Order: sequence, then structure tokens, then C-alpha cells
Amino acid sequence: MAAPLDIVNDDPDEYPGRLVVVDGVEYVIGELVGEGGERFVHALTSRRTGLQLHLINILKDQVHGAEAAARTARSLGELRDRGVPVVNEARIVRGHGGVFEVQEAMAPGRGRADDEAQEAEQALRAGDLDRCAAACERVIRRRDDHSYVWHLLAQARLGQNRASEALDAAQRAIDIEPNSRIFRWSMLQALAALGVLHAFMDLFEDLRRKWPTDNRLNPLAFDVLLALGRPADAMALPLMQRDTALRARAEPAVRNWRRAQEHLARAGKAFFTGTPDAATADLREAYASYPDDPQVAGNWALARLREGDWAGCIETLMPAVARMPPMMWDQCLATIAFATAEGRDDQRAAGLLVSVVEQLEQHGPLVFADLPLWAEWFAGDRVVGERSGRAARAVAGLIDRLAGPTEAPAELHRLLAAYRAGPPEFRDDHS
Repeated sequence: MAAPLDIVNDDPDEYPGRLVVVDGVEYVIGELVGEGGERFVHALTSRRTGLQLHLINILKDQVHGAEAAARTARSLGELRDRGVPVVNEARIVRGHGGVFEVQEAMAPGRGRADDEAQEAEQALRAGDLDRCAAACERVIRRRDDHSYVWHLLAQARLGQNRASEALDAAQRAIDIEPNSRIFRWSMLQALAALGVLHAFMDLFEDLRRKWPTDNRLNPLAFDVLLALGRPADAMALPLMQRDTALRARAEPAVRNWRRAQEHLARAGKAFFTGTPDAATADLREAYASYPDDPQVAGNWALARLREGDWAGCIETLMPAVARMPPMMWDQCLATIAFATAEGRDDQRAAGLLVSVVEQLEQHGPLVFADLPLWAEWFAGDRVVGERSGRAARAVAGLIDRLAGPTEAPAELHRLLAAYRAGPPEFRDDHS
């Protein structure tokens, strides 16, 4: 087995054949391909796949080399931002006793793959997506660990508007080789096309941590942040202030969002000091100013719930769910289900609550601490709910009404049992 690289103690002529681990992936250092005043540059081969998609740059100056590498990356990023063609900046990695860089072997789309991928790569460059996909599938049938071919297949499926298949292919590429930024680009494009916005932002933020000077996907992130109701964050992305067209889209949204935040803050103060009527008035103004903010929409929906406007609550909250923090989705869907049950659309309410229970039970049996409350206020990634049995009574009433020809689903019985196992004030027999 190859010995791990030891930057402190290894001589440069010992680098070939050494083992390097980056984000859990093992690579073997290959031949020296270049040497400058600051770096020894070697090929890097994945032990799993045998593909050479990266180079490793071992810095000669281990004391000040990281600072110099960061300056180089910033310079390359700034040149690219000005429209100057440049090589991809390297990712700076700390490990193996020192600092080194991992760099893509070439610019995307030009000779990165081995011979097996050339036909697919050429077809993709020519815009022949069907031929590209067919060539990829032939390679994958022979060897399903060819990360670059999975990436090419993802690009072909994106071009064919088959985003779900593109996402699957991009995920396979990243599972095999997580240290390629272009594989992450494919996945980000697929997530954006599918509207999986929070997962997009999680992956985008990880990309920014690893390659902080690469701004090429910022315009796509800009659109996602606007869709999430975060126009101020969209405008804060690097380069966005320079883009007149993007600024023209975002600046009115930012003004409206700030106005909505002022009303939301006043509404929160009124609600928590016991004047819900004043809170309702400010929430109405906040929603009129900027309905895409999830906290604004969510709390306006709850105001309508308090007023007994079941249809209005559902109409307001349903489109806001995807913009809410993912940990709030079960609570949001349950709130919609409670409003739906109050409106006596029992079959739909039951279906929603079954979905909530299925999600909760993925983590184990239902326990009271995880159950949805009768919500009164959404505050970021938490909910303030009534200390009452109202949620339990909504479930119990639904079960009673569904008794007979259409038995209530077993999930509702388990949900009610979990409420009844909780504190007395949250049970359905408590007023």
C-alpha cells in the first residue's frame, strides 16, 4: 500500500507514489508535470477510478505559501470577473503536515476525460445531446464508477430538460468524486431547475467555502435567493452590484422587503405584548409589501388562521412552504392540514397529516417533542404554538368524522396517541 504523503519529511523526489486524502477520497501522486518557483506540480490519480482529473501543487514555502496561493486565487478570480480567460484557480487544502493545492487538470470541456469519454465529450460540445447521452450510457454499462462520464450525462440531461435525471447523474458523479467543482455545477443547475432551493443554497455555500474566488455561479444563486424571498442576500453576492440588469431586478424587491421587515418587527412586538389585532394590521401591510418573504407569508397565514379564515390561511401558507427552512416543513404542512380540517375538507386534511407522520417516523417512533403545534408565530427555524389541546382536537375530530365507510388512516391514530402521551395541556381533552 502507498505510504501517505508527509510534506514535512518527504523529499520532493519521494512525492510520486505517495497517498493523498482529500475529503475522504484517496489519490496517488503521479509524475512531476511542472515545477516553478513556488510549487511542485504532479498528476493526481483517484485510487478508486484510476482517473486523472486533478493536479496537486505542493507548495515549496510552507510558512508563507498559503498566503501566496490565496493571493494567486484572488488574482485569477478577479481577472475572470473582468472577462479575461484564465485557468481555474486551485483549492487550498491543509493536511498531510502542511499546505497544498488541488487543481482541475484542465479547463472544463477540453480533454479532461480519458479515451472512453471522448465521444460523449465531443457530442456534448457539438450540442448533440442524444448522442452524448447514448455514449455516456455505453461507458457506464462497462464501468459505473466513471465520475466524469456521469457528469457529462448530467449535462446532456440538463440540455434535454430532464432535470430529475440530471440530478441523479450529478449525484453519482459527486458520490464518486466530491472534489470537482464542475460536478457540483451540474448538481446546482439540476437543483435550481427542479426548484429544490434550500438544497441548492447548502451546496452553493459549500462550493463558496472551497473555491471562494469563483463567482461563475453567482447569477444562478441570485435567482435562487430571489425565489427564496431573500433579495438583500441576492444583492450581497459578489459582482451583483456591477450587473445593471440584475440590480434593476433586485433593488425594488430589496426596498419592498425592508418595508415588510419593518411591519413584521412591529407585528411581532404587538403579538408578544398581547395586542394581536395590531399585529394583524401590520402583518397585512407586510404581506402587501413583500409576500415572498417566508416569515412574512407564514405569519400572515397564521393571522388568518386566528381569524378563522381557513381558506385564506391555506392560500397564503401553501406557496410559502418551499421557502421556509426545511426543518419547518412538517409544521407548515400540519398547519395547512389543521386549517383544511377546520374547513371540513377531511380527505385532503388526512392526506396531509399522513405525509407529516411519514416524515416524522423516518427518524423513529412519534414522540411528543417532535409533534406539530397549533402554530401562532413563525420565528425563523422555530415555531411558537398554543399551549392547548387544539392540535390534538383537530386530529381527534378528523378521526371521528372519517370513521365509518372510510376509516381514518392508522397514521392519524398514531399521531393522536402521541399527543395524548404528552403533557396534559396539549391533549385533546384539555380546553
